[in-house]
Amino acid sequence: MAVIIAAIERAGITARVAALDPTSTDDAAHEQRYRVALAGVQGPVILGGFSLGGRIAARLCPELAPQALLCLGYPFHVRGQPRARHGLEALGRVRVPTLIIQGTRDPHGSEADVCGYALPDTVQLAWLQDGNHHFVPRERSGHTHAQHLAAAGAAAIAFIQAR
Repeated sequence: MAVIIAAIERAGITARVAALDPTSTDDAAHEQRYRVALAGVQGPVILGGFSLGGRIAARLCPELAPQALLCLGYPFHVRGQPRARHGLEALGRVRVPTLIIQGTRDPHGSEADVCGYALPDTVQLAWLQDGNHHFVPRERSGHTHAQHLAAAGAAAIAFIQAR
C-alpha cells in the first residue's frame, strides 16, 4: 500500500502512517498508535488504513470525528468465514463519508459477500476486478497489480480532494 500512499502524497496531500502489528489482536494498542500518529495534526483529518488499519480507523471515527474515512482492503469478515463479520460493527458507527476500495475476490469480503451486507448510506464501494486482499488480480483476468494500485490511488485521491 506504500504505492498508494506515495500517490496521495504526490498529489500534495499529507499522509501520516500508524504502523500496526497485524499479528496482534490488541485493538487498544492499535488505536493508541493512531492517536500517536495524529498527535499535533492541525485542520481536517481523513482517517484510513489498509485491512486492520481500516477497521481500527473505523472504530476511532466516533471518537476522533474525522472529515471522512478511507479504507483499502477492508476486513469485513475473518478470512474465508463470511459469517464472522468482525468489521461490520465498526462500520455501523461511522457517520462520515466513507470509501472502501476492495478487490472483488478479497477473502475478507468479496463482492459476492459484501453485496448482501446492510452497510450505512455513508459507505461507497470501489471494486477492483479480480483483485485479492492486496488488489492482486490473477494473470488471466487481463488486469495487472500495477493497474489496480494506480486505480486505487486515483480513487483515493479523488475521494480526499472531494472533501
